[in-house]
Amino acid sequence: MSGEPQPSMDYNLEADAELRFEVEDKNTKVYVTLISGFAEMFGTELVKKKKYEFVMGAKVAIFTYHGCVLHLAGKTEVSYISKETPMIQYLNCHAALEQMRVVAEEKDERGPVVMVVGPMDVGKSTLCRILLNYAVRLGRRPLYADTDVGQGSLSIPGTIGTILVERPASIEEGVSQTAPLIYHFGHKTPSGNSVLYKAVISKMAEVTLESMNENKRTKHSGIVINTCGWVKGGGYDNLVHTAQAFEVDAIFVLDQERLYNDLLRDMSSCVKVVLLPKSGGVVERSKDLRAENRDLRIKEYFYGHKTPLFHEMERIQFRFPMKLISGFAEMFGTELVKKKKYEFVMGAKVAIFTYHGCVLHLAGKTEVSYISKETPMIQYLNCHAALEQMRVVAEEKDERGPVVMVVGPMDVGKSTLCRILLNYAVRLGRRPLYADTDVGQGSLSIPGTIGTILVERPASIEEAKHSGIIINTCGWVKGDGYANLVHTAQAFEVNAIFVLDQERLYNELLRDIPSFVRVVLLPKSGGVVERSKDLRAENRDLRIKEYFYGHKTPLYPFSFEVKFADLKLYKIGAPPLPDSCMPLGMKAEDNKTKLVAVTPGLGLTHHILAVSFAEFTEEDVIGTNVLGFVCVTHVDMERQSVMILSPQPRPLPNTLLLYSELQFMDSHA
Repeated sequence: MSGEPQPSMDYNLEADAELRFEVEDKNTKVYVTLISGFAEMFGTELVKKKKYEFVMGAKVAIFTYHGCVLHLAGKTEVSYISKETPMIQYLNCHAALEQMRVVAEEKDERGPVVMVVGPMDVGKSTLCRILLNYAVRLGRRPLYADTDVGQGSLSIPGTIGTILVERPASIEEGVSQTAPLIYHFGHKTPSGNSVLYKAVISKMAEVTLESMNENKRTKHSGIVINTCGWVKGGGYDNLVHTAQAFEVDAIFVLDQERLYNDLLRDMSSCVKVVLLPKSGGVVERSKDLRAENRDLRIKEYFYGHKTPLFHEMERIQFRFPMKLISGFAEMFGTELVKKKKYEFVMGAKVAIFTYHGCVLHLAGKTEVSYISKETPMIQYLNCHAALEQMRVVAEEKDERGPVVMVVGPMDVGKSTLCRILLNYAVRLGRRPLYADTDVGQGSLSIPGTIGTILVERPASIEEAKHSGIIINTCGWVKGDGYANLVHTAQAFEVNAIFVLDQERLYNELLRDIPSFVRVVLLPKSGGVVERSKDLRAENRDLRIKEYFYGHKTPLYPFSFEVKFADLKLYKIGAPPLPDSCMPLGMKAEDNKTKLVAVTPGLGLTHHILAVSFAEFTEEDVIGTNVLGFVCVTHVDMERQSVMILSPQPRPLPNTLLLYSELQFMDSHA
C-alpha cells in the first residue's frame, strides 16, 4: 500500500480556528507541516516547515490564534477546519492560573493546583496538556499528576504518577516520561480496589506537595492533575478524594453539568469549580480501541515508540508527517517549528492551535482532518495565565506555587489540558511538577501506577518550588471516583481544580472543596475523541510496552530466568471474609490494602510485576514508589522458575515484586 499515492492538501486556517483530523488506517501515516502563520497542538507550538508524523489512532486538533496555513499529507478518516473550538476558554483558564502563579510568586506561596475532571472521551488529558504547555511557554515549571490508571500516560496502565514539566510536550510523543514518580496500583480502573486507589493517591499527593518546597519555580508553577473518566458513584468519590489529597485550588469540569454541580455542592467554597465545553472534535473511543491503546502503552514501555521492533506491527507501519509552513502554531502548548517535519503514528489524536493564523502542511492518510474555530484554547490559556500569576506571587512570598488538579469524565481531555498547562509554564521558565493519578493509563510509567515527575532539566531543580504542580486524574468522577478526586485534591493541597466538560462535577467540587480552592469549569476540545474500552486496554498495553522497549529511541529489553525461591511476590488486597465466618458481634477487617503473598504458578504468565523500592514487607510497601516493571513471559513449574522481560539485565534491582492484573502478550518473546 505504501506505493499508492497519498492525498495531500493545504488548509488555510483563520484566526481562532482548528484543523481536526483522525488517523484510523493501520497501514498509513499522516504528516502535518506548518507552512505559514502560527499554530499549536494542545498548547505546543508547531515549528514552521517541520514535518509532524501521526499514525493510526491519532485524533489531532491544531489550533491557531492568528491564522496559519497547514499542509496535511496522508489518508485521514476525516479532516476539517472548525471555528467552533473551546480553545479561547481554555486560554482564559490558563490566564487565570497564571495570575494565581504571579500572586504565588509575590507571596512565595504554592502555585495553583488544578484538577481536570469529566467523563470518558471529553478531552481531559488534552486540556491538561494545553495548560501544562502554556505554563511552560511562560517559563513556568509545573507538575503534572496523572491519576488515570486506565491509560497510564506517564508510565504504563495500572499506575499513577507525577512528572515535572520543564519544556513544552513533544508534538508527536506528548509529555516527557523522564524520571517520573510512579506508584503501583495494578488495576485497569480505580473500581478494581477503590480503597487502595485512595491510599496510593494520598501518598503520591503527599510526596508531590512536599517536593514542591525543594524548588521555588516549581512551587509557584503549581500542579495540573489529570483524572479518570469514571465520574459516578465510587468514581465521583475518588475525584473528591483526589481534590482533597492534592488540596486543589481549582477544578475544571469538561462537558458534564451534573458533575459540575455535584462538585460545586461538595467542594469547599475556596476551590473554584469551572465548567468547560469539550471540543466538537472529541470522538468516543470504543472498548476495543481503549484496550488496544493499553496494549500499545505496555508494548512501548518494553520496545520503545519508534523502534525497529515496534515498527514490525502492521497497524503502525506508516507515519503521518506535518509541517508548519507559515505563521505560528502550537500543539498542547508546545510551539511548532517552521519547516520542521512532525510525525504522528497510529493512535495520535492531534489538535494544532494558532493564535495568529498559520499554514500547516499535512501529508499522509488520516482518519479525519479538519479545521475548527470552536476551540477551548483561549480558556486554557487564561487558566495558564491565572496559574502564572499565582506563581509570581509564590515567588515574591517564597511560598508554594499553584497546585492544580484537572478533573472530568473519561475522554474529555484532562491529560491534554495538563500537558498544555505544563508546557506553557515551562515555556515561561517554570519547573512544575506533574502528578498523574490516573491508574488506568499510567502516563508516567505503566497502568496501575500513579506518579509524580519534575518537568524540567535537572539543572533547574531550585526553581521548582514556585512553579507548582499540575495533577492529572482518572475519568471516574462519580461515587467512589468522585471521592477519589476530592481525596486527591486534599492530599495535594490544590489551589485550583479545572473541570473539563462536566457541569455536575464542577458544581459538586464547588460544593465539597474549600472556598479558597478555585474550581473552574472548562470545555473540552472539539477534537477530543471518546475511546472504547478495548482501545483503553490497548493503550495500557502500549504504555507497558513503551516502558520496556522505549518510545522513540530503540530499546532492547533483556530476558532472563529467575527462580521462585529468589522472588518475594505479593499482591495488594484480599477478598473480604463474610461476616458469617466471624465470631458473633465481630466484623471482618478491611483487607483491601493488605499485602498478600502470591505463590508462583502458571497463572503468572504474561502478567506485569512492579519492582518495589521497599526491601521488606515491614516497610510501607503501598506508600513506596516503584523502580520499574517486568513481564512474566514463561513459567517453568519443573525448574521452579519464571522467565521475565526486563528493561535492564540481571539481577533484579530488588526482589520484592507486586502483582498486577494487567497482562502483556510479548510477540517478540
